[in-house]
Amino acid sequence: MTFIAKILGSTSMSDKYAKVTISSRTFLKDFDKYFPAKVKQTPTGKQLVEYVLYGYRPESFLAAALDNNLRMASILADQIQRTYLVDLARFLDAHAPNECWGSDKTTTLWLESGGLEHRIRAVPYPGDCND
Repeated sequence: MTFIAKILGSTSMSDKYAKVTISSRTFLKDFDKYFPAKVKQTPTGKQLVEYVLYGYRPESFLAAALDNNLRMASILADQIQRTYLVDLARFLDAHAPNECWGSDKTTTLWLESGGLEHRIRAVPYPGDCND
């Protein structure tokens, strides 16, 4: 059972993995609306936004949570981070692009890709093609 499944109390996560990559704007709107206010202003909240949008490497607690490693996230969490670990897991499951979290391999690829902003810039707009 994965970290997110443990946190959410579910053993079947296949239906939750149907979400495809979202836009930066959608992610930021969801972050503002659904991410707990008590966490938004913490370094973890800021790092989550920087990680998703730009592919910046997060600190060890957030990196472990993104890697789906409950054991390591619990060990690395300080007292404040422990209070919002469940909120973080719920937010990732419902609002973060699936391509940016879930395993060490997935997060490594996300870091290498440069986040949502890089992915959006890398796709040419139809009007930019010179055919």
